[in-house]
Amino acid sequence: NELIYTKHQLGILIDKKGGIIHPNYTIQIENDELIVLDTEGNLFHYNPANQESQRIQETLFHEKEILIENCLFGVDINENSVKICRLRLWIELLKSAYYRTDGSGLETLPNLDIKIETGNSLMSRFSLDSDLNEGLKKSTHGIEGYKNAVHLYKNATSKVEKSNWLQIIQQCKTEFTIVGTQRHPLKVTLDRATQELHSLHSQTLLLERSSKEQKQYDTTVDSLSRTIETTRTKITNWENGVQYKNAFEWRFEFPEILDNDANFLGFDIVIGNPPYIQLQKDGGALGELYKPLGFESFASTGDIYAMFIEYGFTLAKQTGLLCMIVSNKWMRTGYGVGLRTFLAKKQGVRLLDLGPGVFESATVETCIYIGSNNISPERSFPAVTIRKSKNFDDTIRNNSYKFSPTAGGDSWVILNPIEIGIKKKIE
Repeated sequence: NELIYTKHQLGILIDKKGGIIHPNYTIQIENDELIVLDTEGNLFHYNPANQESQRIQETLFHEKEILIENCLFGVDINENSVKICRLRLWIELLKSAYYRTDGSGLETLPNLDIKIETGNSLMSRFSLDSDLNEGLKKSTHGIEGYKNAVHLYKNATSKVEKSNWLQIIQQCKTEFTIVGTQRHPLKVTLDRATQELHSLHSQTLLLERSSKEQKQYDTTVDSLSRTIETTRTKITNWENGVQYKNAFEWRFEFPEILDNDANFLGFDIVIGNPPYIQLQKDGGALGELYKPLGFESFASTGDIYAMFIEYGFTLAKQTGLLCMIVSNKWMRTGYGVGLRTFLAKKQGVRLLDLGPGVFESATVETCIYIGSNNISPERSFPAVTIRKSKNFDDTIRNNSYKFSPTAGGDSWVILNPIEIGIKKKIE
């Protein structure tokens, strides 16, 4: 709705034939709803018998459809949340549904079940930078075929057509998984060690080894044998590990963010409202699950949301933006040192520290952090502390101060220049 409103403000909201929606139409946003007023200031109501009304309704529907199909991707570990999100998007399209001019009924809604998916977005068997290009070239459909199948599935109208395309999509995912498994670093290590050991055993000797040479030979064989054994164990754990039960494979689920060589391109914008769960919960089981993943922001006494912020930067393009709303405790607590150190190396765009009363139903004070992978020479950025406010825009505009994070994980405290001077004197 906001993007449709913005396109109209810029004069680039067009119908399917390229005709611009008349600037005398008024489009507004009220309580997140799109409000359209006609050229006479009356509230727009769809009338399929009226040609202009039909044109406006079709434009609103297809603009929403284009945005939902091509620009929105979602992941949540809670299956019910995913269902609600899909339903919410379908309802948004239904608000602008129109009757086809050929009399065949309402325009068909797209299939959104492969756009909003269930999974643990922090866990993945395959890294985003792994090289799968050569292997995927040998697959039945390849990346282009996979992208085409996804596109056609989203617009399939019959159950048979939908089922056929879904089978191809699942086949592609299976092939990609096989390729990814074969090229996994553990598999590469196992193959290399196995080949070296086989080569040693296959050596033909003209003369017997000296005692020194035999000792070195036995040591090498023992070392390779241990490597093979431990690597096989790691591979078994990796393939059958409970922690990967809900793992979400970003490389395979959204082909729209892969180039033709299967490289992960990343998202323009990553938005998140991650869960607030202490890693010490349930005897630290959650901490043990995520500790091996090597997150810089990980702290056994910390919270899971810190890793969501860090991984969000990995999912974003080099020029992309990250926007997260989380608890503000990381800004000052000891367990937030890792996250503060990590963010100090990124480019902050804006930080809003939200005090009590901003959200009436919230039991935790929150903050909104916006950052970018695109580092600029000027590392400072606007930050503001907001208490209960009727006008966020004015508060942000009039009360923001430049904030410069320091290396070393110091606490992040938003102060005005006078307060900064006092703080420095005290220190």
